[in-house]
Amino acid sequence: MKTWRAMTSAALLALLLSAGQAWAAATAVYAQITNVDGPARGQFVSYSNIAATTDAFPLDSGLYVLRVKASTFGTVTLQMLGPDGVTWLTAMTAIAADGVSAATWLPNGSYRLLIA
Repeated sequence: MKTWRAMTSAALLALLLSAGQAWAAATAVYAQITNVDGPARGQFVSYSNIAATTDAFPLDSGLYVLRVKASTFGTVTLQMLGPDGVTWLTAMTAIAADGVSAATWLPNGSYRLLIA
């Protein structure tokens, strides 16, 4: 037979507020996005030991792969600046902090890595 304990109002509120939120983001992230085919073949952007979303960086059009290694688990998403010049759009689906993305064709633009 299961027994149930009463939960205080404060504990219940804390549980409800934390629902759906990530507990920790990836830390000590090493990431590299590399152009593997296209006019800018061989172009890459590399980051070492980061724990926060990067500043924007430019990429020329081409086929790119994102490689990521981190000391803790989380996700890394490549985002592209939208046509309004304000909104960041997902360019490559989030990948696990230790992983490699599928090759994705990207247009010229301003990009950043979102660490979560």
